[in-house]
Amino acid sequence: MPDGNHSPAIQLFSDTLISAIERQARELLVEIDEKQTSLKLRFDDGLTETVATIARLNHPVIIGRLKNIANLDIAERRIPQQGCFRLKHQGGLVDVSVSIIPTEHGENAVLGIGKKW
Repeated sequence: MPDGNHSPAIQLFSDTLISAIERQARELLVEIDEKQTSLKLRFDDGLTETVATIARLNHPVIIGRLKNIANLDIAERRIPQQGCFRLKHQGGLVDVSVSIIPTEHGENAVLGIGKKW
């Protein structure tokens, strides 16, 4: 996913995903509220840590990119969707599951980070 040819919001998201993998997070959460989008890491011990916030106007770009790489319907915003993708990282592959969940403020995403192989 990270390749350096995207908007600053996509690059921040990509960098956060790489950080999540390196820190062995269980999930990366993309949550929107009335003011902003938060990127959060969830670890095996249940601890959730907010690692970045992004302006709301960049949220659709991030969700659209996620839907695209996970082969989901970009136009569908009313029902939950699930997909996955593989990411090359440090000579191995990481499986990432993607769940998109509609909310009153927009679509949230949960990325489940699989074991590296």
